[in-house]
Amino acid sequence: MEEGWKRNRACAASKAFTGQAATYRRSGPNLFTQEWFNGGYTAVPTPEFPRDDDALLAKVFLPDGWEPGPREGYQVTAAALVLCHTATPSGKRRVATCEFRDIGGPGSHTSTVPVVPATHHFEVYASKSGRLVTSFDLSGTDRDQAAPCPDSAHWVSRLDVIAQPPSRRALVDRLQPLRDGVTP
Repeated sequence: MEEGWKRNRACAASKAFTGQAATYRRSGPNLFTQEWFNGGYTAVPTPEFPRDDDALLAKVFLPDGWEPGPREGYQVTAAALVLCHTATPSGKRRVATCEFRDIGGPGSHTSTVPVVPATHHFEVYASKSGRLVTSFDLSGTDRDQAAPCPDSAHWVSRLDVIAQPPSRRALVDRLQPLRDGVTP
């Protein structure tokens, strides 16, 4: 397995890279699994080395059938591609807010975290080999109030921000060729 996959911090601790994973086929179709930085929620792998400029993210929702489902037993090894996602704030103007209860531990109060413009960096790797397939950046443009808020956030400081998500259509357009088997 190549060591190049460690370049994206969101995938540094990922268990998705395994010799047991499905083989990436240029002719497709290929399933995805994804890793993203959401502030240390324990059900989601966290970057090994988060940086101060990492913004918190909500999971990007891929179209139905793009990730391992019931037919594959929801097994990550059925995915031939790993989508790694980080974001860096590109502005300080608050475009929305997200509210979370119990930030900082039991007994805490509800906290509000600002959503700010951001640049999203995506890298797609072959799960089996760890080889970088493609990388690209998208700007946060989605203004849907509910869209940017992660389901939960743990160990979030009052200095943290949440990245305004990119257009789902723009992301799908970039990933569709890999899913269906046409090279980007």
